[in-house]
Amino acid sequence: MGADEVAFLRTEVAEMNSFPFQNAGIPLATLVACPQSPTAYYSITVIDSSGRLASRSAIRFMDWAASQMVDFAVGSGIVEVALGELSGQRITAQGHLRLSPSTRHMLGIADKDRLILAANKGAGILIVGTMAWLADAIRAMMDGREDVQQ
Repeated sequence: MGADEVAFLRTEVAEMNSFPFQNAGIPLATLVACPQSPTAYYSITVIDSSGRLASRSAIRFMDWAASQMVDFAVGSGIVEVALGELSGQRITAQGHLRLSPSTRHMLGIADKDRLILAANKGAGILIVGTMAWLADAIRAMMDGREDVQQ
């Protein structure tokens, strides 16, 4: 490459680095600061044959500690979990939530079933729901809306 070609390339590069090419590239969005940390968290997890929920993320989100006492309130397709000592149940030493055999039986939960976790830090409640409960909730919402195609 001759001296003239090098000079030409330097001129081209200098022009590319000047306006209007100085902002060339992928446009980036301007990030805004989140005003608060979120108070709700959602996750899907599986349950093993001993009733242990695989994911600990909702427990960590709630700032609940390993071996902490929790109470269960069983509803139609859900278990409401909150800190308390009435049930005698604990978060495992490894930080997992374990559902008792009677709770699993009442809700029809089997090994390897997927469950939805909905944590509300402000209320101090973790909801563990079955997929059947989630499907019913979505169906009920869709039945009430005319603009949703079925």
